[in-house]
Amino acid sequence: MPQAPLAGDRRGVVFYAAAIRHIYVHGYLTAHPNRCEAANVVSICDALSSFILALIKDDFTRRLKVAKNS
Repeated sequence: MPQAPLAGDRRGVVFYAAAIRHIYVHGYLTAHPNRCEAANVVSICDALSSFILALIKDDFTRRLKVAKNS
């Protein structure tokens, strides 16, 4: 898992997700960028997707609270 999100910096997560998307869209349709093992890429994608989904859930929950209080 990238260290920036663990330190509270959430901006880098979107960069990593976009980079992985870029590999598939503009590169060879494989999970082996620079000869990485597919299992490593899967592990990274799982961690990123869990983190991003948690961010979305937290943001949505916060927005619902704001809407209910207005």
